[in-house]
Amino acid sequence: GSGAGRGGAAWRRLRGVLVELARLGRRALCEPAARLVSGHDVMRILEIEEGPRVGAILDEIGGMQAGGTLRTREQALDYLRSLRDGRRGDPPPRRPGTGPTR
Repeated sequence: GSGAGRGGAAWRRLRGVLVELARLGRRALCEPAARLVSGHDVMRILEIEEGPRVGAILDEIGGMQAGGTLRTREQALDYLRSLRDGRRGDPPPRRPGTGPTR
């Protein structure tokens, strides 16, 4: 044969893979990532009571997570410790292998 049958089968398999990747990509965009830290973590480390400040800090950490600044729970906990210790502003340095390089 001319090989057209094999090529058609390969394209059908590839199409199936691409459809699945697109489905997974849509799902990833719709489902928020799990939080790196909880409100209890925030209250414990910062020694603050429950309230709007806890939510604001969780939102801030969530934004940093979404932007790729914080990728691991340990980085988020380090960030909370930096807030507690008055080192606000700079997120903790990236550990090797935890994010993109620039």
